[in-house]
Formats: sequence, C-alpha cells, structure tokens
Amino acid sequence: MKKTIIISIAYLSLLVFYSGCEITVKDEVKGYYKNGQLEYVGKQTEEKKQTGEWKFYYENGKLKATVNFIDGVKSGEYKTYYESGGVEEIGTYTNGTIRGEHKKFHKNGQLYVNGKFENEKQVGKWEYYYENGQLDNAGVYINGLHSGVWENYFDNGKLQSAGNYENDNRNGEWKFYYENGPLKIIENYSNGKTSGKVEMYHENGKLANTSKFIDDKRTGSYTSYHKNGKLYQNGQYKDNLPTGEWESFHENGKLEFKEKLINGEKTGEWITYYDNGKVDEISKYIEGKSDGDYKCYYKTGKMKKAGKFKMGKEIGNWELFFENGKLSQNGNYIAGIKTGEWKEYFENGQVKHIGSLDNDSKNGLWKGYYINGKLAYEGTFTNGKEIGEWKYYRKNGNLGRTGKYDNGEEIGEWSYYFEDGKLQNKKQFD
Repeated sequence: MKKTIIISIAYLSLLVFYSGCEITVKDEVKGYYKNGQLEYVGKQTEEKKQTGEWKFYYENGKLKATVNFIDGVKSGEYKTYYESGGVEEIGTYTNGTIRGEHKKFHKNGQLYVNGKFENEKQVGKWEYYYENGQLDNAGVYINGLHSGVWENYFDNGKLQSAGNYENDNRNGEWKFYYENGPLKIIENYSNGKTSGKVEMYHENGKLANTSKFIDDKRTGSYTSYHKNGKLYQNGQYKDNLPTGEWESFHENGKLEFKEKLINGEKTGEWITYYDNGKVDEISKYIEGKSDGDYKCYYKTGKMKKAGKFKMGKEIGNWELFFENGKLSQNGNYIAGIKTGEWKEYFENGQVKHIGSLDNDSKNGLWKGYYINGKLAYEGTFTNGKEIGEWKYYRKNGNLGRTGKYDNGEEIGEWSYYFEDGKLQNKKQFD
C-alpha cells in the first residue's frame, strides 16, 4: 500500500489570509478572529518580515502551530497541534524548504509517521504506524518515489504484503497474506501493472486459482479450485473477459455447468446442475441476455418455475410451483413487468389471492381466500394502494370488518364484527 505524507503545515504557507484583524505594536504582530480570540502572534523586522517564533491558535484559544522565521522565510523547527492539545506534526524548514527528520502523531499520541525530507521530497526509510502502535508499512523513498522493498502489516502485527518498487511502481513478485498469516496471493508486476502468473490461495493453504495477466488484464488459461482441492472452474480469458468453453464443478466433483461465453457474455443454451446431478436451470442466451424458454427445477427434479424471456426480460405466461408439483403463482409479463391477472395458490391448490396488475402494481378488484376456500377479503386497488370499500371475512365466512380506504389509508366509519357476525363496534378514521 502506497503512503504519501501530507504536510499539515500547508495552512501556514503564506500567513497573510487573516480571519479578523491585525494589530502591530512596535515589532510584535497580533491577529485576531472575528470573535476577538487571538489567532496568531509573532515579531517582524523593520521591513515587516516575519522573524523568530510565531504562534498560531485555534478559535477556541488552543495552540495550533509554532513556526520559526528568518527574514520572512520559514527556518528551523515547526510544530502543529491537534485542537485537543496533542502534537500532530514536527518538522524542520531550511530556507523555506522542508528538510530533515519529520514526524506525525495520531490524536492518541502514538507515532503515526517517521521519516526524512530533502527539498520537500521524502527520502530514505519511512515508517507508518497504526493508532495501536503497530507498524502499518515501511520502506524507502528516493526523491519522493517508492523504491526497493516495501512491507505492509495488519494492525495485529501480521505481514499483509511485501514486494519491490521501482520509481513508485510495483515491480517483480509481490506476496499478500491473510490477516491470520497464511499466504493469500502471489502476483507479478511490471511498471506498476499486473503481468505474468498470478496465484491465489485459500486460507487453508490450498491453491484457489491460477491465471496469467498482461498489463493488468487477465489473459489465457484460468483454473480455480475448491477449498478441498477439487477442480472448481476452468476456461479462457481474453482482455480480462471470460470467453470460449467454460466448465464449473461442485465440491463433490459433479458438473455444475459446461457452457460458452463470447467476450464475457453468455451465449447459446445453458444448463446448470445441482451437486446431486439433477438439472437446476435450463435457459438460452443471446449476447449475455436470457432469450427464449426458461425452466428452473427443485433439487428433487420437480419443476420450480417456467416461462419465457426476450432479451433479458420476462414475457408471456409464467408459472411457479411448490415442490409438491402444485401451482404456486401464475400470470403474465410484458417486457419484464407483471401485467394482467395474477393468481397465487396455497400448497393444497386452493387460490390464495387473485387480481390484476398494471406495471407491477395492483389495480382493480382483488380477492383473497383462506386455505379452506372461504373468502378472506375483497376490495379495489389503484396503483398498488387500497381505495374505496373493502370487506374482510373470518374463516367461518362471516364478515369481520368493513370500511373505506383512500390512497391506502383507512377513512370514515369502519365496522367490526364478532365471530358470529354480530356487530362488535364502530371506529371513525379521519
């Protein structure tokens, strides 16, 4: 992981953009916030150039930074502070240029960054730390560019990655690890781009997949494996897209699918299988979109769903089934949108709901039934919301409650009934 230090002293670069007013008494200069709080204080020469130590404050009065000047040029040590009071950054200016040792700290006081500048560019070894004190990453800069071996760590101290940089670009072999220690990935780079063989591993140490990259694009043969070591998938890539014949297998070795892709898009008939060898889905694709008859099955081999697609959208009559073979739902689609009469059923074959949809929303008269066939409710929808008079019935067929809706909300007087059909009470809704 690349790390580039951000110099928080930037807000002190010119020191002429005052928030409030400035008062000069002899050689001392003071600036104030609009609320009257001191913003900065320091001395200046007869030529009105900043000299000596200047102090800068937050609007709440807390020290923000100390900077030293010689004839208006930043020289010597500077420090910046968090508003909470702790030191944020310590560095040195030489003739207005950041040079020498540089440190930054987390708000909790732990060291965050430790390194060195030459002509405002990072040089030599730099170290970055987490708030808990653990090393985050470390390596060498040459003229501000990552160079040589860099190592990155998790906040638990375990190695996260290690590899070589040349002119700020990854080069050669890089290794990445799981947080608990095992090897995760071996990659090869050329001028910052993944090139050559790449291997990924499961946490148990077994190979997960192997492939080849050219300029950050996966190309050529690809093979992957399940955690148990058995073959998972194999096929070909071209310009980072799967293409040609592909095979996929379940952990028990049974075929999951054997299909064809063109530039990453499914084409032709696709048949997928459960790990028991039974068919899961049968579908057809054109340019990566479902097109034609579609069938889906339960693991037992029973039909689960059947219908038709046109360029990725459901069309015509669709039927959904319970695992016992009984119809669960059926209705029509137009360009992927439920339209017309739709029915939903109980597992015993009894109708549960029946009504019309328009643009996927319930519209018109809808009726619902109990599993015993008795009417449960009847009323009208408009754009998916109840409207007008509705009646709800008990399982014995007697009226349970009745009243009116407006835009899905109960309005006016509603009547409630006992099991025997006698009036229980009435309630008024605004």
